[in-house]
Amino acid sequence: MSVATQFASRPRRRVHSDAFKCRVVELSLVPGASVSAIALEHGINANLLFGWRKVHVKSQAALVSLIQANEDVGLNFDRTSAAVRSLSQ
Repeated sequence: MSVATQFASRPRRRVHSDAFKCRVVELSLVPGASVSAIALEHGINANLLFGWRKVHVKSQAALVSLIQANEDVGLNFDRTSAAVRSLSQ
């Protein structure tokens, strides 16, 4: 068997769409859901699903902190604007 034939017959890694990942992660985040059972139902390894969940939770935490930071900046801007308006009157 030649090297080219050996590599050509090698199975490729599956690529899952973002929509599929999102749907499966959402199912696994339901209280009482079995991550292993959901992974099995969707034909993926449970470790892969746990990894997707970890990424999802981190991205949600980052989104929440970004929203809070924007709200804090907005509050400071409102206070500064009010102070400037009161000085100019």
